[in-house]
Amino acid sequence: VVNFALKKPANQSTTLDYRNFNWTADLAVDGNSDGRQSETSRTCSGTQEILNVNHTWEVDIGFQIIVKTITVYGRTDNKADNQLYGVTLYLGNTSGPWSYGKQLTSFNQDLPYVFKPDNAIARFISLKRLANILVICEVTVEGECKRGTYGPGCNDKCGYCYKENDRCSPTDGRCVDGCEAGWHGYTCKQ
Repeated sequence: VVNFALKKPANQSTTLDYRNFNWTADLAVDGNSDGRQSETSRTCSGTQEILNVNHTWEVDIGFQIIVKTITVYGRTDNKADNQLYGVTLYLGNTSGPWSYGKQLTSFNQDLPYVFKPDNAIARFISLKRLANILVICEVTVEGECKRGTYGPGCNDKCGYCYKENDRCSPTDGRCVDGCEAGWHGYTCKQ
């Protein structure tokens, strides 16, 4: 399973600066879901504390994928109480705090929060919270390439596979059921 959000560009509405450390958006896609904050270890992104404002965080996968699972990790230290309650998760194909796609859910449970959309297709994963702050320690987005594409960036097109010419292995492009008439090779492109 691939985490499509890992090391991808992320942004947030504001950035918390606490004791000369910026809680930047990229810290939520760095692969560290530990969630403990200390003077020497910073693992979470965070917005500037402003009361009753819509705080937002977003990651750009870079291309559309079929989203299977989104997991959101919060702080695991003594400041973890209810930090993600009221956060709303959005999936979409356009960016921006007011141009989100479909609202999927609001968090009302303990961390980590795991959500399994019904094979939704999206490029952007966004979180929004009307509160005084938004702290996110890690977001993982597991999924697969859209139908008709394969490879690490889902940039390769499937060959002429038997029955449906856009059905192939999402990892290597192999046509599982063979090739359409007149085509041959591992990926049915010859």
